[in-house]
Amino acid sequence: VLIDAGSGSSLNYEKSGANLTDLKVVAFSHFHVDHSADFAALVKASYFAQRNQDLIVLGPEGNDIMPSTTEFINRLFARKGVFAYLSEYVDTEQSGRFKIRGKSVLLTKHIKQVAYTSNRFVLSAIPVHHGPIPALAWRIDVAGCAITFSGDMSNRFQTLASLAKDSELLIAHNAIPETLQGVGRSLHMAPSEIAKIARQADVKKLILSHRMKRTLGREQETLAM
Repeated sequence: VLIDAGSGSSLNYEKSGANLTDLKVVAFSHFHVDHSADFAALVKASYFAQRNQDLIVLGPEGNDIMPSTTEFINRLFARKGVFAYLSEYVDTEQSGRFKIRGKSVLLTKHIKQVAYTSNRFVLSAIPVHHGPIPALAWRIDVAGCAITFSGDMSNRFQTLASLAKDSELLIAHNAIPETLQGVGRSLHMAPSEIAKIARQADVKKLILSHRMKRTLGREQETLAM
């Protein structure tokens, strides 16, 4: 499972030693460019990796600002898409080694939804608030353990704690410092909000990710929360 595919994902996937033929699902939290820019590169790399099984792609519904997951895929790879030369991966009339199977997760109910199941893992999502952008947090249950990814979010919907309940690992985005106000605060969680969610969910370990220039160098301030 790959959660998001921002810039550098394709290169770092290769560096990790993972094989693209083993990738079953790509799950998007949302479609801001820093979370989706490398998706096309991953699809093309799958060809060179001799992939021969369909790729499941999950993500949020769309709105007036952002496309739905299926629209995102088609705008990239359909016959009139940005990368139309890769249309064999979405066009059922063309032959190819694999197809991209997209599915949009409903945002109307602020409850946990099982989006994908296999004999090895279960992938669940819940809507989160990221300003006007449709967004999801994701949870993977595998081998008796759970890992939860917040994605970009404020906690206005107060949904993440229920999704992350009893997770072994919560990966939360630390994009803003405690003192930031204004638009940034309406899009992202302050460190104190992250700490509150981790306590409510009783997670075993918390990892702060998506750190930016405005949070780098402020580690002691962040950890104090």
